[in-house]
Amino acid sequence: MKKRTWLLLGSGGVLLLAGLASGSWMVTETALQATSDREFCSSCHTMDAFVASYDQDVHGGQNPQGLRADCADCHLPHDSPANYFVQKGLFGLKAGWGQVVSLVFEPDWLTSLEQRNDFLYDSACLNCHAALEHAPEQSPAAAFGHRTYFAPDNALSCADCHPHVGHKDLRAHLAGDALPTTTNEE
Repeated sequence: MKKRTWLLLGSGGVLLLAGLASGSWMVTETALQATSDREFCSSCHTMDAFVASYDQDVHGGQNPQGLRADCADCHLPHDSPANYFVQKGLFGLKAGWGQVVSLVFEPDWLTSLEQRNDFLYDSACLNCHAALEHAPEQSPAAAFGHRTYFAPDNALSCADCHPHVGHKDLRAHLAGDALPTTTNEE
């Protein structure tokens, strides 16, 4: 009798832990997804120029397939789930604090563009462009550049050669000189 009781309690405990783990994972995954897209990121007023330039970019859906990359697809590392999760938390804290500070001090985004490698991750680029090293349909110049990037002694990042990736005419948007935005949603 005691053996059966312990077996039932043990089985119930394992099922309870599995249910809690699964439920926690679902809640975490839902929260990660809900805080990774354009709609969430555009809720901050300091992101207006970034959202407008993203909407006009190929990564913002201006491509024949209408595919869009979420903000976290480019602005968080994709080298490991643990690093992604930690960096997302740190980035969220930093962005939240930035919104508070921006009420008093307007960010100098044009100067910050020079630090774009702090905001873009090669692992994020390669998450979608994994076959880039051997892609057959690229110009000779692009093929040379990509072979150079994948060489063992490379010190370049994707953003070094693609400084405007993800945000069409970002400098003009930040300076207030850009044309009005049109999106696929309109």
